[in-house]
Amino acid sequence: MVYPVTANTTEIVDGLNIALAGPGGLGQGFESFNSPGIDSTGVTQFDLTGNFRQPYALQNFGSPGVPIVNLYVAPIALSTAEMLDERTWKFTFATPLVGNEPFIPGQPITVSGVTDPYYDGTYSPIGVVECTLTYVIARTSNSYPIVAASTGGTVELTSMDYLTSTDCLARATVLGSQQSVIISSQLNAELFHDPAYVGSYYYKVSVNRYVAIPNDDPTNPDFLFDLDNGPGRPPATIAYKEYLLSTASSTSNLVETIFTSIIDQPGIGYYQYILEVEFTDNSGGNIVTNAILTQRSFSAQVFKK
Repeated sequence: MVYPVTANTTEIVDGLNIALAGPGGLGQGFESFNSPGIDSTGVTQFDLTGNFRQPYALQNFGSPGVPIVNLYVAPIALSTAEMLDERTWKFTFATPLVGNEPFIPGQPITVSGVTDPYYDGTYSPIGVVECTLTYVIARTSNSYPIVAASTGGTVELTSMDYLTSTDCLARATVLGSQQSVIISSQLNAELFHDPAYVGSYYYKVSVNRYVAIPNDDPTNPDFLFDLDNGPGRPPATIAYKEYLLSTASSTSNLVETIFTSIIDQPGIGYYQYILEVEFTDNSGGNIVTNAILTQRSFSAQVFKK
């Protein structure tokens, strides 16, 4: 298309964006992530955390195939619930626990059944900030009026029925309508389930697009990313694969997922593409308790059509 001097403002902007996009083909705006499943020391494994904020996975230095981070914690009885300030909530266990701390920082815990229901709810996206064998402290992104301490209730963690982010992600800047994004990814996962339940569950792996929103913090300017599913937008899920897994024969399932050369055309903007998983029970009350990730890769590259 020719953009003469008489072009209107919209045409001039479109022409400038096309010029900024560079020559046709690949080579612009490449970002990638790679974590090999094995190195010189042996198997390299990471445990999925279930966090709504980073870290989405933590390196597991233990024995191969033995998870150390929980995606499921059965309800723990509470003695007290109290607010330490307008954004910080402390929940003390009715009885000190034995073994390892049940929660790690960032996990979205759920509290229910407290005498004062003001304390009930799921604490995310900041979630857990401290956990010991006697209490857990969570923080909210919003502030709330401080109320008196209360008693009773339980605190728990579940991995079922919500999108869980992995550390397979990349960001991309699209400067014009003539640009698209090509995405490839691999995820090898070992999924553990509660052996008390026999049946099956769905494991869904999806590539999702999030759109950048300035955080309006003059001291530490950055971006927040929201799932890009607003009205009139192309689907935020670029591609997905879903597996129906049986729990009858073992306590874990090994699944390899590969996406090759997926093309997205989101329009002008700054985006984060991320590989996310979701677990949904199909029969038997199944619960995914842990997930170990080994070989992982993710790449996003902007190209001009």
